[in-house]
Amino acid sequence: MSKHTPGSWHRVGRKIYGPHPKDPDKRIREVAVVQWDRGTYSQEADANAALIAEAPDLLEDLQYRYEQSQCGCRHPACKNCDDDRYTLELLSKAKGETE
Repeated sequence: MSKHTPGSWHRVGRKIYGPHPKDPDKRIREVAVVQWDRGTYSQEADANAALIAEAPDLLEDLQYRYEQSQCGCRHPACKNCDDDRYTLELLSKAKGETE
């Protein structure tokens, strides 16, 4: 199980909000704020906020696609199994299970 705030998240400007863990239907909480310095373009900060807001949905989609398409033959030369291992590594990183 992921340790992150469950989705769906939404963005207002550069702030990202998600459901409150104790009352997901009624209250939201701030999940992240994209900060920038004077040297960073405003458009870049907006794009970063948009990407972060989509993270839970992207993670869920990657997990679903992995479950639907994994090969599992475990043959050492199988390209699909290599892709499966790489996808599992990405999922593990995204869930904070490895660094």
